Amino acid sequence: MSSNRLYGKTGFFRIAAILLAFPPFALAQSYTITELGGLKGRASEASALNNLGQVVGTAVTETQPTGTAILWDGGRLFDLGGSDGTGINCWGQIALYAGGHATLWENGRSTDLGTLGGRSSYPTAINEGGQIVGDSDINPRTSSRHAFLWDQGQMTDLGTLGARFSYAQDLNNVRQVVGYALLPSTLGAGAHAFLWEKGQLIDLGTLGGRSSEAHAINDSGQVVGSSDTRGETNRNLPPGIVWEKVHAFLWQKGEMTDLGTLGGDYSTAVDLNSRGQIIGSATTVTGQARSFLWQKGQMSDLQSLILPEAGWEGLIATAINDVGQIVGYGSHGGQPRAFQMSPAQ
Repeated sequence: MSSNRLYGKTGFFRIAAILLAFPPFALAQSYTITELGGLKGRASEASALNNLGQVVGTAVTETQPTGTAILWDGGRLFDLGGSDGTGINCWGQIALYAGGHATLWENGRSTDLGTLGGRSSYPTAINEGGQIVGDSDINPRTSSRHAFLWDQGQMTDLGTLGARFSYAQDLNNVRQVVGYALLPSTLGAGAHAFLWEKGQLIDLGTLGGRSSEAHAINDSGQVVGSSDTRGETNRNLPPGIVWEKVHAFLWQKGEMTDLGTLGGDYSTAVDLNSRGQIIGSATTVTGQARSFLWQKGQMSDLQSLILPEAGWEGLIATAINDVGQIVGYGSHGGQPRAFQMSPAQ
């Protein structure tokens, strides 16, 4: 979830205090980084956070070598059950994947959200109203899978762009949903980013290439993701073969803007906040993959924003909140660990 709307006096004043504690961002701002830890020192990955700094993700245990859903809150770690924590709002409601189904965790209790008629479903994000999006099988006898919006006990099929598959990736607090959907084979059999609002699935197009994916949306309706760019034919490729680079994009008011890379051919944006700060990954001139922070038209290597002596390598950013805090995972002391980065005051 990229942007969080606030409900209730307690939540409002707590968030206001947090936001005031961090000054407005500036270019090349430095960050502190904190290891979130795992269960008995084992591997962990952070997937999402809210504006209170509460984080959800996955950690490996002796009984769950593939991982169990985890909540990090104020330095404490809680095992939520299930296999993956994918979203959290400021009410402490958490989107989980458990038992093959999308699940809502709240106050220690889990609610199975069911499916669209098939065997499995998977949640990807939750907003402040407790609405959850994800994807689900629609029939146990076919492989078709559709994006869904779950709200107050009802799972709604968001449809497709004409083919059998669609995937919701994020939603904001005004019921706008983004994701991507496959196109019919007659249109090139690629996938296009979509925006769903008021019952309509809108194709957001591409940066000139065949395919695109939308990964996150904020309450202003800004959308980020990745897209193939217009193909190149001057790379000594066989006749008829076109080289398409993949670049991160920012879509707003009907226009898709290329965010560029860190010097290489590839980038993708995975999340953004209400301030328009964007995180993702990109390749350098040498082809090395790095996480980035994009703000005010400038893309910065995330690794360059922390002190070298912090001991972290291979940072993978997964989410950013309105305070500018970033979570993800990387290598700390040679061990795979979840992290939380905060703007230095």
